[in-house]
Amino acid sequence: MSPTLPASGSLLAPIGDSPVQPVANRWRKRVVANMIPDMNSQPDTRRAHGRPTPHRLRVFLWVCLGSFVAAFVVQTVFQWLGAQRSHWGGNPGWQREIAFWNVAAGLIAARALQLGQAELARAVAQGFTVLFLLLGTNHLFAAWAAPAAQFHWPPLVLNALGFVYGLLALHASKAPAT
Repeated sequence: MSPTLPASGSLLAPIGDSPVQPVANRWRKRVVANMIPDMNSQPDTRRAHGRPTPHRLRVFLWVCLGSFVAAFVVQTVFQWLGAQRSHWGGNPGWQREIAFWNVAAGLIAARALQLGQAELARAVAQGFTVLFLLLGTNHLFAAWAAPAAQFHWPPLVLNALGFVYGLLALHASKAPAT
């Protein structure tokens, strides 16, 4: 015998006095409640998605955001610095492209700060810490190849400081053992 649909034609319609009915009603209410969010409430994402971002990690993300904004300005407004005072010379197209990457990284930092979720902030900070290491190493090799190229020394020092502070912030923000 094949199962028949209730008179309403819906599989979720009441089935009568079945022992399964209370379970089906609870399931239906839960599914509908999850499908239709309450538009009048604004959840606190810091508590809804884990613990809030630790202070040192927030400071690190603010430093990253400021660094990306500053790098964007240098790569767009002061392109001549890279052209005249670096080992690499100038190329407006590449410098603009690097500036665009800085905008994207800045948006990632800003969004992590806005959401205030420790797990997201840690993941973003891990990426930025590695980025500071790579950028600093790149400027170290350029400064070593052409010590007179003054452009590389400030980014070398700033990226090294960012790397060290990133490591400290990540270490201080480790999740407590459970």
